[in-house]
Amino acid sequence: RVRSKGLFIRDSVDRHHALQEMGFVFSEQDRKWDVFLAAMRTFAAREGHCQVPVRHTEGEYPLGSAVSKVRSDGAFIRGHLGRHHQLRSMGFVFSVYDRRWEEFLRALRSFRDRAGHLCVPYWHYEGALGLGK
Repeated sequence: RVRSKGLFIRDSVDRHHALQEMGFVFSEQDRKWDVFLAAMRTFAAREGHCQVPVRHTEGEYPLGSAVSKVRSDGAFIRGHLGRHHQLRSMGFVFSVYDRRWEEFLRALRSFRDRAGHLCVPYWHYEGALGLGK
């Protein structure tokens, strides 16, 4: 009843805070978000980016699968603009197409700065990116 109706805590910040300090979970969705965010932070700190492979697990947590759900369904972040901002500030890419566009644009700028034009030969690669294709 504490979760659904706020029994005992409705008008008391102190009681709410006391439960929080004990680790009381007020919402299962919030708990899942906390687990996801902790796993993302661990991955990002170790790897230096947030591009999680689909099959990747962080410990026992299926982080790659969770990232896919965030991107496709808005899992954990729908209706929570602050969570969206948290992930974006970590370098999380919400759209793979946006990431590919950014990579293409960086490579094209690099080519232009070096070659002085944008007539990219079909066979040309800029790093691993087939820029002319």
